Amino acid sequence: MWGAGQGSSILDDLAFVYGFEETYNLGVKFRHETPRYRVEVGFFPSSGPAGGGISSDSSRYSTNISKADSYVPDGSRNDERNMLIGNVSYTLAATETVKLSATISGWLSTIHNFDTHADGSKRIFAASLTGSKGPWHAKTLVARQDIDPRNPGRNDMITVGGFDASYNIATKGTYVFGELGRSIDTGSLPFDVTPYVNYGRFFKDAAGFKDSERLDIGAVWSSKKSQRIKVYSEFLIGRNDPYVGAGQFISGAAQGGDGRLKKSILVIFGYSI
Repeated sequence: MWGAGQGSSILDDLAFVYGFEETYNLGVKFRHETPRYRVEVGFFPSSGPAGGGISSDSSRYSTNISKADSYVPDGSRNDERNMLIGNVSYTLAATETVKLSATISGWLSTIHNFDTHADGSKRIFAASLTGSKGPWHAKTLVARQDIDPRNPGRNDMITVGGFDASYNIATKGTYVFGELGRSIDTGSLPFDVTPYVNYGRFFKDAAGFKDSERLDIGAVWSSKKSQRIKVYSEFLIGRNDPYVGAGQFISGAAQGGDGRLKKSILVIFGYSI
């Protein structure tokens, strides 16, 4: 729905860490598409409830603003409401071998704090270019995030949660992203492969906060015969990234972790029935 999807990474990228990659909430959606452009607008009155788990409010399949667990320092207790999310994509060029499109996206919502009972706001705007030429594809994106959480304490960070755990993120900053990839003709081999490399960095406004960044070197392997088997393999290099390396999870996306480069290997096997 967000429309600012960041490329080929199987677990998305830092946009997912900060909670503006996708939304799984109940609402209404309008979509209109022509050969030249696409418009999508959705309204979601409230965030979906957390499922069963051990966390207080983070049993979710995506990143949501939530109530902090007790282990999160300076954790906040917020909820996102009245989400108006949309995007407009326009095809700038389209031939048999070349395609170039531009997308602008916006996310506006209300942030309610359970301690102060005050309502703040969330504003995210993004612009991206996506292109392909033959076997090559590329994407670049810039996004601006501005959250006013109306917390009783610190307002330069807010707690989010997903996959049954919560952590803090910086409320204000600018995100940049780029990806380059290429599909490879493997000849008589039983699989196709599309390697890619992408890089994202979240530049934080707050003084003393360390930027979060991630480099992803990956490939998607697909079976030629059945088209049902896919293998995603990624080598991740992150700094102050909650999902790469130990010791970064709770505060990496907010004040930052230890500032050191961390490495991780991720392999996911998929079979579609």
